[in-house]
Amino acid sequence: MASRRRILVVTGGVIGLLVMAGAGVMLFLGLTRYWRAQVQLHERDLELRGLYGKDPFPSARNLIGERKNLQELEGELVHLLEAMSQGQAEPEEQSPERFISQFHETRRRLERLAAANGVMLVPKSDFAFGFGRHMAGNPPAHPDVRRLTQQLLIVEALCNEFYAARITALRGIGREEFEQSLNGEDANADAAKTAARGVRRRATEVATVANVSNSDAGQIQDKELYGVWRFTVEFTAKEAALIDVLDRLARCNTFAAVTRVEVQGDPHVLAVAVNQPGRADAAVAGRQPLSPPVAAVGAEPAGQRMLAGLDTLLTVRMNVDVYQFRKAAATAVAVPKGKKAPGG
Repeated sequence: MASRRRILVVTGGVIGLLVMAGAGVMLFLGLTRYWRAQVQLHERDLELRGLYGKDPFPSARNLIGERKNLQELEGELVHLLEAMSQGQAEPEEQSPERFISQFHETRRRLERLAAANGVMLVPKSDFAFGFGRHMAGNPPAHPDVRRLTQQLLIVEALCNEFYAARITALRGIGREEFEQSLNGEDANADAAKTAARGVRRRATEVATVANVSNSDAGQIQDKELYGVWRFTVEFTAKEAALIDVLDRLARCNTFAAVTRVEVQGDPHVLAVAVNQPGRADAAVAGRQPLSPPVAAVGAEPAGQRMLAGLDTLLTVRMNVDVYQFRKAAATAVAVPKGKKAPGG
């Protein structure tokens, strides 16, 4: 009995020692992981404190240099806008009735100037210069007056350039219509449309230029530096006059860009001109040339031939964009006080 008890006690003691040894090992492993985690946490904390402790901003010297560069760029932009906007037509504040008076005064002035330069207006009577909606004398909506006045001044400036180039005939001017009457907000819209319809009816046989609708015509949108007025002009001129028109538009005070030119000539004149060499060869050989010279005319479409130096009338349709630049004072940039702008 005593030996059996001793065996049980020894066995229990061994098991207890094993359990305590296992618990000690687990405790040691747990403490080891804890200490390792503590070390990693301390390292990350030091890294974070180091990042927060750094100064991410540039030095004071760099800030001074960058501010100086910004001031110079702003000054250059101001001067650029001032240079680009020189000579452009600016909107004028006036009453709708005054605009109608100004329109008719401008129209009569352009008619007299056309006659003085030998330019024929087609149609000769009731040529509206693109403002047929206002021929009846009905005042436009007041919010439209400023832009209408501006557009009228641009049309007058363009006509002056065409007249100075001595074109033969001005057949039509198409502009972008933005008037509120297009949306039914003008009480005089019906009368204006009736008058405009009458003008277009008389001009249908000789001109195909029509106005287009664009409520944003000439508008300078937010954060933009310029807006665009688009015009279509149809006229008749000789080649030299056409070249002069392009040259004058390129150097006029109004910032104009010709975006498209369509030229058509008299097919009979072009056919004779194309076949002049053949006629000369036939005359030298003592033979009469065939009339009409069908073979040479059909060799290539007239629209794909390039002819120069012909003293014949050409019908020209030209698209002209006139740029309206934001005034420097209206922009967000300005030259800081005490800082002289570059070039100033």
